[in-house]
Amino acid sequence: MSKKSVFCIATSLEQAAWITAELKAASFPGNTVSVLFLDQQTTRDFDRAQNTNSPSGAGGGIEATFGWLVGMGSVVIPGAGQLIAAGPVKTALSGTASGTPAGSIASGLIGLGIPELVVAQRYAGKVQAGNILLAVQSESSWDISRARNIFTQAGAQDICTPGEESSQQQKAA
Repeated sequence: MSKKSVFCIATSLEQAAWITAELKAASFPGNTVSVLFLDQQTTRDFDRAQNTNSPSGAGGGIEATFGWLVGMGSVVIPGAGQLIAAGPVKTALSGTASGTPAGSIASGLIGLGIPELVVAQRYAGKVQAGNILLAVQSESSWDISRARNIFTQAGAQDICTPGEESSQQQKAA
């Protein structure tokens, strides 16, 4: 059985945090969930917004929000700058970070399973514009459907499963 993926764009770190919390609550393993975003002032703003005096460990910033994802850390991509990545997308980007000939966010996304350069470039452009890419990989079509439903409930944009048209393209039709 081959792995399938579903991707989406969150327009804020708060929305991405809600999506990842829902994925965790739905028992998606941390090694199947990816997150990718620019490491800019927005990260520091998010940390401040999440540092509350709430009980039960609420808040805590980026590490508390995305720390359950495998391999959370910084990646520098030539031409794109410093990014925060976790999960399979970080592994896919590791070759591009080392300066491989196709070194870019888009080539990393193609390595993650997006078969079309145009779609990968669109997602890369959205990340570079300050949005957050989220993805779930699974061998189970049921899991992909559950993740897609979580993305939809969160109001995520440009939801796409490779081999299908993105929801943005479907709405335009």
